[in-house]
Amino acid sequence: MTPEKLALLRGKVAHLEAEMDKLAKERALIPRIAIGLLFTAIPCYLLWGIWGALGALIFVPCVFGAAVYLIGSRVIENRQHLEKMRAELARAEADLQCAENRTQAA
Repeated sequence: MTPEKLALLRGKVAHLEAEMDKLAKERALIPRIAIGLLFTAIPCYLLWGIWGALGALIFVPCVFGAAVYLIGSRVIENRQHLEKMRAELARAEADLQCAENRTQAA
């Protein structure tokens, strides 16, 4: 593998690590968003009565569950890609080191 491709792999690994950090921050925001959405039941009650408030209270767990599922699946997918890229990077670095050792020995 050429040094250019090796640098590209390192860039991909760095990008995936940054994406994992970003997802961790997004995951930490989910409970705050859910609590904020729970407070929408009050204006819904004032505007549409008990049915509006119940609708809002049913809506919040659905949004919470969807957010947890989507971010969780992205974390799992990124973790798998990151493991694969790290293994490929280690293999490429070993190949490059082997090639350098052969040229030095020759």
